[in-house]
Amino acid sequence: MRLPYTLVTFWMLAGFVRAEQHPSTATSPSEVQVVYTLGNDNNATIAKNPSAEQIKAALAALDGDKALAVYLNRDETHGIQANWDSDSKLSFQYQDGGDQHTYQTTKKYPRDMAMKLFLSYMSGKDDWLKMVTWEHVK
Repeated sequence: MRLPYTLVTFWMLAGFVRAEQHPSTATSPSEVQVVYTLGNDNNATIAKNPSAEQIKAALAALDGDKALAVYLNRDETHGIQANWDSDSKLSFQYQDGGDQHTYQTTKKYPRDMAMKLFLSYMSGKDDWLKMVTWEHVK
C-alpha cells in the first residue's frame, strides 16, 4: 500500500523540480519597479529614484533665474512639475498619459507644498491629487 503514495510523492517532487528549471518569464505587477526621474529645466536627470533630500535641494534651487521648473517623471508621459512663480509661491502641473491629459493649478501654493506633492507622487498612491486643486489644460 505504501508504493502508490511513494509514487505520488515522487511525481509531485519531480513537478516542482521541473518548474524550477523552467521559470515563468511573466512578471507580476507587484514585481515591476517604477523608476522616477528628478530633473529641472537645466538638467534632465538630477537623480533616479531621488531621496527626500535630493528633492528638497532641487526644489530649493527654484529661483526664477537659473531654474524655473523642477519635475519628477515616472516615464515620458507621466510626471509632476513645480513651476517658479515668486520667491514664496509655486504652481504645479502634471501629465497623466500624454498632452491631452495635462492638468495644472491656477492657484499659487507655498514652497512646502511642492515637497509634499512630490513625495506623495513617488509613493504610488493618489493622495497628491487631493492636496491641491487641479484643472484640465485644454
